[in-house]
Amino acid sequence: MSRARDIANLQSSKITADSGIDIDNITLEDNTISTTNSNGNLTVAPNGTGDIYLSTDKTIVLAGEGESATLMLVSDESDDNGDDWSFIANTDNTLTIGNDASGSNVAHVTITPNATVANSTANFAGKVGVGGTPDQKMHIYTSAGTTLYKAEVNANSTVGLEIKKTGSTTQTWRIVDGETVNGALQFYDVTDSRVSMQIDGSGNTTFAGGITAAHHVNIGTGMSFQWGDSHERIEQSDGNIEFFTGNGEKMRLHGSTLVIGKDSADTTLSGGTPPFQVIGTGSKASIAAVRREANAYGSSLILAKSRNTTVGSYTALADNDALGYILFIGDDGTDLDTYGATIHAEVNGTPGSNDMPADLVFSINSGSASATERMRLTFNQYDASELEVTSANSSNNNANAWVRTRSKGYYWNGISLESYNSSSGNIDGIGSIMGKYQSGSPEIKFFIGGTGPATGADAIIIDGSANVNVITGNVKISTSGKGIDFSATGDGSGTDTSELLADYEEGTWTPGTSTSGTISGTSITYSGTYTKIGNTVHVWFQANNSAGDIQISSYKGFDGLPYASTTVSKGTGTVITEDFEVDARQGFVTVSASTFWIGSCGSSSGTNQITAQATYRVN
Repeated sequence: MSRARDIANLQSSKITADSGIDIDNITLEDNTISTTNSNGNLTVAPNGTGDIYLSTDKTIVLAGEGESATLMLVSDESDDNGDDWSFIANTDNTLTIGNDASGSNVAHVTITPNATVANSTANFAGKVGVGGTPDQKMHIYTSAGTTLYKAEVNANSTVGLEIKKTGSTTQTWRIVDGETVNGALQFYDVTDSRVSMQIDGSGNTTFAGGITAAHHVNIGTGMSFQWGDSHERIEQSDGNIEFFTGNGEKMRLHGSTLVIGKDSADTTLSGGTPPFQVIGTGSKASIAAVRREANAYGSSLILAKSRNTTVGSYTALADNDALGYILFIGDDGTDLDTYGATIHAEVNGTPGSNDMPADLVFSINSGSASATERMRLTFNQYDASELEVTSANSSNNNANAWVRTRSKGYYWNGISLESYNSSSGNIDGIGSIMGKYQSGSPEIKFFIGGTGPATGADAIIIDGSANVNVITGNVKISTSGKGIDFSATGDGSGTDTSELLADYEEGTWTPGTSTSGTISGTSITYSGTYTKIGNTVHVWFQANNSAGDIQISSYKGFDGLPYASTTVSKGTGTVITEDFEVDARQGFVTVSASTFWIGSCGSSSGTNQITAQATYRVN
């Protein structure tokens, strides 16, 4: 009956069987088509280019125990590399999509599931492009219009992009919202666990370190750089750049002027607006340069001048050019534009290579609209090693030059002269010239030596009556022909030829007996002294004979005078013996040229000493 039904079904183009149909190693049974060959393939091929349709809600590729399930898509009869695509469900529960473009089937995409779906992963072995051909690992392309990469989270969680580098240099970065603060875009250093940069919802940008820019850093008007609680910041507004510390403005770049201490510049300083100003009260109105270094050099204030307007090029200055000024300006109730005093350096001569001759000029205001030169330090034109202090009008023959010192009360003031001893490293006192009121009267005192002003030995005192008192030492005339001039005194009725006391001298002379004349005595000794005042010489003569008598019977000449008399003015004098009571034994003296002549005097009995003196002129 079953066989008859099968034959009947074949005749009606339909085969039915109760227990399956076997056709050339292919078995059709229930809902299964299988092959009876061990590990044999089952091929379903339509005629020509026809298609195979599977009309079902699900197609299942079921692998055997311990085997992967693969779905192969083969194009172009699989005769070239890259024709074969595979979808493989691996035994480790991963799904790989592979291709044989390299010659063998290699996984290009691997999908790894996770019980927590959010932790499942899809790994692409190559580049991923959206909208175009990728040239990087991830490439999103749109020919026009908005192109965005979007990462979204529906909670206060971390959302963004992580960048990781491994190998010899290991570093991981995140560009995220919510790493440490929600609602802020952060550049987070995962390796060092710190926020390197943060942009908050108000547009403020915070940097954990410094900013290095190869070009410009631009911020909008009214924006600022700030640190911490914003007490320290840099702001830009109304064309100004303002610097704050302690929540107060400390410095401002106002146009082309840098102002420290105030929010605006003084504009009438010396007729203009200096580009650097410090304005404030107390020490805040000061400028300091401090050099902390283990050497002999100090800090500097440099004022320089060139006649060339190009930086890096040079043109020499000319005589009388100013090198630089220090200006002292006071508020006169109208502006800050009137000089009280100035100090400036001025070229004095012709500059040359490594040669800049200059004066230092001091000017003060004595009650006018400007300051006037009062003192100039200049080199000595005859000796460059010396320093000259001149008055403002030193070139005017009728000008006075003054150096004035002043003390308060009855105290010394003056000039101390000192010398540096390079051998000992000490300051050796040369002396000082000091003045003060002494007992209600002015007094000027010259000190010599000492260790400082008004010390050392008193040398000369000029008292209130203009008397000159030499306290220590003598008055020494060092040039021949010079002396004490008495021309201010009254003159006699005669013809005045000189009122200069030019010489004074005291000394001894030894009388010689080689000149003509005779003196009697056996053991006579001779001695003489003299005093010269101006052109007049006073001579004293003495002859002693302790063993007998002395007598000049007619005359005797003695040579050895310290000065010769003039030919027209002989000197005269007297002789006094020790027995002066006997007139006949006394005598007279005359001086002629270089001879001291004594006339008859003494005796052969009772005279043992002759004393004589004479005065004569030498010119």
